[in-house]
Amino acid sequence: MSKIDFWTKEDFEKIVSILFINDFYQHFIFVSLWLLFITGMRIGEASALQWTDIDFDTGLLNIDKSLFYKNADNYHLTDPKTRASVRKIYIDLYDTRSS
Repeated sequence: MSKIDFWTKEDFEKIVSILFINDFYQHFIFVSLWLLFITGMRIGEASALQWTDIDFDTGLLNIDKSLFYKNADNYHLTDPKTRASVRKIYIDLYDTRSS
């Protein structure tokens, strides 16, 4: 059986602490890493997310597809690796509308 390494909270904090979030690109990287770390999504699952996959009222994130990417001309959405990969994850959204 192969061993799978996961980032610890300390690993995550060490990486994101070097990002300059006032830079648009690095802020995008920060948000992407945060989403992957918090949800445990695979890269292909995160890459397949569409706006309709998040319910901003409830904070539910629907994961039901993955992105198959071979090259710029050969990519498409696919079913996830396993049935257990289909899931809903609650994301605690900060409501900025009330600020």
